[in-house]
Amino acid sequence: MVSDGVTREQFIELVRAQPRGVVATVGPDGAPQAALVDFAVTDDGHLVFDSASDARKIDNIRADARVAVVVGCEGQACVQVEGVADIATGAARVEFGRVYEARFPGARALADGFSVIRVRPHRLRLYDAALDPPSVVEGVPGWLRALT
Repeated sequence: MVSDGVTREQFIELVRAQPRGVVATVGPDGAPQAALVDFAVTDDGHLVFDSASDARKIDNIRADARVAVVVGCEGQACVQVEGVADIATGAARVEFGRVYEARFPGARALADGFSVIRVRPHRLRLYDAALDPPSVVEGVPGWLRALT
């Protein structure tokens, strides 16, 4: 089944249940570069992760904010995300850093030398192989259009 019906609740539930995933960024030569990260998710559907500030994904996001993300897949369901990332600064860094640290106590998101990255999803694809037949739900749900 293919539709635009991925709900915010489905998305948030999956990320909170299976937070490990891969973020792909665009490298300086235009080639994709992937990194394994743990994601937190805000109540409105932003993905949040941290990284050492000198990591290549940080340089890549500064140069080209487009990202692709896959979260989950440790169980039977995963979500693919296309969106835009930004490196949070000021009050936003503290806000999103606290979201991340609440999900992952002991994380160093707000420590010196670390960056907090927010991903604003623009398109989702939820794949659930636990269902028979497997389910694919994709598109640009209305709640995504409201994310800023």
